[in-house]
Amino acid sequence: MKRRKVLQAFLAVPVLHSGVVAAGGLAKSTADVEGPFYPVLPIPDTPSLFDAEDYAGDALEFSGQVLLEDGTPATGVTIEIWQCDANQTYNHPADNGERDTSFRGFAGQRCDSDGAFTFNTIVPVAYAGRPPHIHVKLWRGQTEILTTQVYLRGDRGDDSRKINPLKNDDEIYEATFVFVV
Repeated sequence: MKRRKVLQAFLAVPVLHSGVVAAGGLAKSTADVEGPFYPVLPIPDTPSLFDAEDYAGDALEFSGQVLLEDGTPATGVTIEIWQCDANQTYNHPADNGERDTSFRGFAGQRCDSDGAFTFNTIVPVAYAGRPPHIHVKLWRGQTEILTTQVYLRGDRGDDSRKINPLKNDDEIYEATFVFVV
């Protein structure tokens, strides 16, 4: 992870985690429902949610860190994300929409020793009355430690779970988020 992104992630903590912060610590990330479209296929260990380069939607580099309440990196954590494609369809048998076969829609990876992660995905889109969002699940071994969703800044929902994708010099959107467990 680039030094700039790590710094942005740390600077974003007070904004991204509203509410009461324990003395000497950070507020835990807010949990949310898993939703009906958690992947049924094996989640590949990869930073990319793409199966091909001809996907629909705006490319997004979604990165950040997983920290403990004392601000130290969470080690031994696997992060999974999943979301609908630009056609508003999940890669799930219960979603009957027309799916973008170039966009797998889910991936996972083990965070590095700094608790850092980076995924290549698309800027989330709204569907069926839901604001744009990315589903997230964190695991330590076989134990689920957090299930939540992050939303786009400006949409409804909990302000502590917002990302603000901005275009970089390569015209790719970037967004960072810090999860606290």
